[in-house]
Amino acid sequence: HLCETKDEESYTLERYGMRPYAYMESLGWTGPDVWYAHGIHFNSDELKALADTGTGVAHCPISNMKLSSGIARIPEMLKLGVTVGLGVDGSASNDGSNLLEELRVAYLLHRLHSSEKAPSGYDVLKIATVGSAKILGRDDIGSLEVGKAGDLFAIDTRRLEMVGAD
Repeated sequence: HLCETKDEESYTLERYGMRPYAYMESLGWTGPDVWYAHGIHFNSDELKALADTGTGVAHCPISNMKLSSGIARIPEMLKLGVTVGLGVDGSASNDGSNLLEELRVAYLLHRLHSSEKAPSGYDVLKIATVGSAKILGRDDIGSLEVGKAGDLFAIDTRRLEMVGAD
């Protein structure tokens, strides 16, 4: 996690005299083989640096909402070409590990926060699939293509919470 809270961000600034991203950069912890969880406190210059270095971000909206950490600037990241994946973070900070719920919440959160600039449902699906595979350095998963590994799952749409989903 790269500074999930403003307190952690302040600590890094106080202790090392630089913002968290600059500190990570000074350690060589940027590039296409690096990704940060959450990514909610980046400034505009840091977002551009993420894109320029190929450094990714794992977006964890439910955890961020539960912890009141903030909202990742996903529309801007996507516009700049930052590699973004979707994560659930873990049940300790989001009360579950349901990637489908995370996908839905990511879509709704950005519709609420960014209106017409929000990623579409298809964009959020690409974040969860192709984007997540890319931040993990995997080219054998993330899309349905010949030669790629794949899982299949079924959803019972007869459950109450699935009303209107067919």
